[in-house]
Amino acid sequence: MTSKLKIKDSLYILKDSEDNYFFIFTATRRIKKFQVDSLVKDLINALDLETSESELVKNLSSKYKTDDIHLCLRALEKEGIVRRYNGDLEGRYSKQLLFIDELTISYDETLSLQKKIENSKIGVFGVGGIGTWIVNGLHQIGVGEIRITDPDIVEENNLNR
Repeated sequence: MTSKLKIKDSLYILKDSEDNYFFIFTATRRIKKFQVDSLVKDLINALDLETSESELVKNLSSKYKTDDIHLCLRALEKEGIVRRYNGDLEGRYSKQLLFIDELTISYDETLSLQKKIENSKIGVFGVGGIGTWIVNGLHQIGVGEIRITDPDIVEENNLNR
């Protein structure tokens, strides 16, 4: 499958002036300020929707050199503004992948971290009031195996567990 490029969904772009943009990473609250040229502006506009690199180059090659487009894309990827996706942002962990992606250098690293979560084994001792929520949260993020131990006996007064 061909990878697609897109501006990160969790990124907010604020124009400080015509040539200065603030890139606000909403999950981590990091802010980067860059001076941008017309190529960056056109790439940002074109990448508002998911598109392939070849489509992008085709659409912008009448105005810019192909090498410049590729270099600019690499720079935007390196800064974490643009990400390359392989159609795996749908499904159960899509929102989590977007959040983890804020914290990683590459999307491959993001997928690797999610795979580590899925392959992990965790033990929870005590599933009282807080333990129940912990087990629920671990299940929701995709922990592969959860072992639960609690010495209590289920009775009418503790059915909430």
